[in-house]
Amino acid sequence: MGSTSLDGNKDRLVLEHVVPVSYINELVLNEAEPTWQKIREIVIEWALLAVITKREDRRLKDLKLYQRMPSEWDGVDKFARYKLGGIARGPGSGLSLP
Repeated sequence: MGSTSLDGNKDRLVLEHVVPVSYINELVLNEAEPTWQKIREIVIEWALLAVITKREDRRLKDLKLYQRMPSEWDGVDKFARYKLGGIARGPGSGLSLP
């Protein structure tokens, strides 16, 4: 599940992973010698949540970015999907900051 509706506002807001869980899983599975400490570091670094609107969530799905990062992603910018989808970042924008 990539997103969850918030507090009865299922028509308005979505709690969503900024970096899809599938990518975080890849990082863990590709770790040569996974330790609990390394897995913890990966999760702390990459597991960010955002509150976005249902319309923004639909935009990510339409762009095929619901469960993956953009093909031209630099591997650094965690908000690349949102930038590509024209989703604003910051206070009052509908997207929470880490």
